[in-house]
Amino acid sequence: GKNKITSMTLPPLPRLRHLSLQNNRLEVWEPAFFQNLSGLTHLYLGHNNLPDLPEEFALLTNLVEVDLVRNAITLIKPIPELKVLEELWMNDNKIEDLEQISHLGAFPALKTIYLERNPMQDLGNKEAEQRYREAILKAVPHIQQIDAERVDFEIKVISDGTE
Repeated sequence: GKNKITSMTLPPLPRLRHLSLQNNRLEVWEPAFFQNLSGLTHLYLGHNNLPDLPEEFALLTNLVEVDLVRNAITLIKPIPELKVLEELWMNDNKIEDLEQISHLGAFPALKTIYLERNPMQDLGNKEAEQRYREAILKAVPHIQQIDAERVDFEIKVISDGTE
């Protein structure tokens, strides 16, 4: 990271699994990027200035972890093709509408979400912060981590006392 890369142009690398282009100067999505890197499982694009996700993002069907921290993203795009995505980091973006959280339901394997410090969280307003957390829990009832906090699951042990 911390280079001055301005282009996502890469040759076809279908066997590449991990890619980090964090801390660069990326500002546009290049459609060929997604076609050329179809085998990615981990993609780190935080600290750039990338806009909302393009349709082509759906081509990365093997993604397990995506870092989109501190970009220029305003929407949570529902991408049902990302069936194995477990971790999505989108904190410190420009997402204003709390309704966008409902789109997280499109990711069936999602376990961890980072959305803190987006305008929709209204940091410092306890009621708004609670609505933010409740919206995530409603959209993704099986979520295990919201921002840096583990979600507590209530475990009920049922026993007839014979063990």
